[in-house]
Amino acid sequence: NDMLFPIHIEKEKHWILGCLNFKEMCIFIYNSLKCARTNKLVMEILKSYRVMLLVFFELVDIWSNFHDIDMNFVAFQTGRKTDSTLNVKGILRDEAFKIFRGTIDFIKGCVASKGQEIEDVLLLDDGVINQTIPLILCDEEDVEGDHGATIGQLDEEELFYLKSRGIKEENIYEMLAKARLDSVVAKISDEEIKTKWLSFIE
Repeated sequence: NDMLFPIHIEKEKHWILGCLNFKEMCIFIYNSLKCARTNKLVMEILKSYRVMLLVFFELVDIWSNFHDIDMNFVAFQTGRKTDSTLNVKGILRDEAFKIFRGTIDFIKGCVASKGQEIEDVLLLDDGVINQTIPLILCDEEDVEGDHGATIGQLDEEELFYLKSRGIKEENIYEMLAKARLDSVVAKISDEEIKTKWLSFIE
C-alpha cells in the first residue's frame, strides 16, 4: 500500500523520505530536520512531485485497477473561534468501493468553534458500494458540529428533462460526471497540476 521515495533538499544538503500511501491517498514526509524553514522548502519541492506522480500513474495505468478507496480525514480544532469544513465530492462507477471516514475533533479550549462535514457522491452504476462514516468528537461545550451527505443516482425528473432535450441517457451520466470533476479541478491553484488533471479527465 506504500511507495517510498527519497527527496533531496539541495539548499539544506539534506535528504528526507517521502511515503505515498495509496490507502489514504496522501504523501507522508519523514524529516529529521523539521522546522519552519525546511517545512517551507519541502512544500515547494512537493509541488513538482505531485505533477511527476500523476504522470507516473498515467504511464503505468494505475487507475484502471484502482477500484477501492478508503479515505480518513480528521480536522483537529484547537483554537478559539476556529472554523473547519470537510467537503467531499465524488463519482463511483462500475464496481468501485469507497469508504469516507470524516472526523471533526473539538479539542478542549476551542470555544465558539464550528465544524462541518459535507459529502456529495454520484452513483453511476448499481454495482458500486459507498460507505460514509461521519464522526464528531467533542471535549468542549460551546461548539457547533454538523454533518450531511447527498448520495444517490440522478433524479428521475432531471433525467427525463435532459432526455427530452435529445440527450442520450449514457451521455447524460458522462456529462454530469465530468461537470462534477471539473468543479473540483477548478479549485486547484497550481496551473500545471490543473492542466494534468483536466487532460486525465478528458
